[in-house]
Amino acid sequence: MITMDPNSIGYEDVIESSLLVDELCKGGIIVRKTETVEECYAVIDNQIVWHGGMNLLGRAEAWDNLMRVENNQVAAELLEISEKRL
Repeated sequence: MITMDPNSIGYEDVIESSLLVDELCKGGIIVRKTETVEECYAVIDNQIVWHGGMNLLGRAEAWDNLMRVENNQVAAELLEISEKRL
């Protein structure tokens, strides 16, 4: 997982965000922290891609979107792009 470093977000609780990252790591997820995130997507099992963003527990916004794609080529391309940005 690539996510913003909790210390660089600036608008959320740093301690809460850090605890969430710790939980992901304890669950076996590799977490890489960056200063910025340009795209919002998740690649699961090198096959499933969730792309977009929306607040699932909050108020709906006009720009909310979430798309699921099941394609290993798309997943591989996104993972390759992610590695180049790190």
